[in-house]
Amino acid sequence: MNNQILFERLRDLRERNHYTQAFVSSKLNIGRATYSNYERGKRTPSLDVIMDLAHFYDVPFTYFLNTENLEEIAVSKEPLVLPLTSPEQKLMDTYRSLPQDRREQLLSFAVFLQNQP
Repeated sequence: MNNQILFERLRDLRERNHYTQAFVSSKLNIGRATYSNYERGKRTPSLDVIMDLAHFYDVPFTYFLNTENLEEIAVSKEPLVLPLTSPEQKLMDTYRSLPQDRREQLLSFAVFLQNQP
C-alpha cells in the first residue's frame, strides 16, 4: 500500500473539513497519536480502519489506496456534513424552539462548558 497517497489524503480530507486529529480519532474510536501516525505515514491503518475512514468521509474505499481513476472520484471542496446523533438532534431541536435571547444564553453556556477542564 502506498502510504504517501494514504497520509496525504487523510490530512487533506481532515483539513478540508476543518476537523482536528482529536475529533477524527474520537469518531473512529482510535487514539489521537495513532491517527497522527497515519497522517504522517509512520503507521498504516488496518483495512477495517480504512473502511471506517472511507465511510466517515463519504469517499470510496479505493480513494485511500491508489491513484487510478482519480478524475472519476468526486471529492467536494466543501466541508462534509455528518448526520446528527440523537443527542445532537435533540439539542438542535431545543435550540430552534427557543426565542433568540434564550438561544444566545444557550450558546454562551455551551462555550462556558467547553472551556471547563
